Amino acid sequence: MAAVWRAARQVSGDFYDFIRLKEDLWGLVIADVADKGVPAALFMAMCRTLLRASAISRTSPAATLMRVNELLFNDSRTDLFVTVLYAVWDPGTGEVVYSSAGHNPMMLVRGRKQKVTEMRSKGIALGVLPRIALEEHRITLGPGDSLVAYTDGLTEAMRINYEEWGVDRLHAALRQPPPYSAEQIINKVLSEVDEFVGDAPQSDDLTMWVLQRTAD
Repeated sequence: MAAVWRAARQVSGDFYDFIRLKEDLWGLVIADVADKGVPAALFMAMCRTLLRASAISRTSPAATLMRVNELLFNDSRTDLFVTVLYAVWDPGTGEVVYSSAGHNPMMLVRGRKQKVTEMRSKGIALGVLPRIALEEHRITLGPGDSLVAYTDGLTEAMRINYEEWGVDRLHAALRQPPPYSAEQIINKVLSEVDEFVGDAPQSDDLTMWVLQRTAD
């Protein structure tokens, strides 16, 4: 695992988390509150607490997110909402079960082929409606395969002329040989983003994590 978090201001509405679950499973989270600054950071802290509390007794990502949505909708007194991607990873088998509440799709990078696939999953952001239904999908990582999760602050990083870095450039960065470690993938992507943006100020919070199954 490797991760990076960059706040556009002193505090952020983005967050990621790795949660130790029962049966040697791990919960992997990335989320983006629909705002920046102090209000988003406070809402983010509440979301993280509710997600951790809900995940401990559940191994279904969809069920966990739907429970968090109920708690958020009942307890929140703001108009904020949050997109979340939540995955449950089994290190022993390489299986990843995931669900998305309106978040950017993860990228699956097949290590030996350098093929990049968007892992789409339909869902609505948490905190918008009292009850939601979310999809749940599963994949198995092979040796050298990586999963890349990110917030839109990565693909929407802008130059001074407001041109965005974009999803296509992310795909291209992830496809380039040779195979990289999880940390090297993050460093490579950030280097290309920084070169593209140049001297323009950071326009949004940026978060990214990479899960990689090491080659046999």
